[in-house]
Amino acid sequence: MITQNVDKKRDQIQMFCIDDLVPNDHLLRLIDKAINWNFIYELVNCLINQSKQVIIWN
Repeated sequence: MITQNVDKKRDQIQMFCIDDLVPNDHLLRLIDKAINWNFIYELVNCLINQSKQVIIWN
């Protein structure tokens, strides 16, 4: 029956990693390898309190 096939499709899920969607030779991968992004943690350290929650000011 047609309804049986529709029900089967609803039971299926698809999982993927966004990292798998970006080709290995993409410009953003080259930039990511060339830049050490650890400095960002030092810049935003003052915005994070002891409970590791981000503090946002208006």
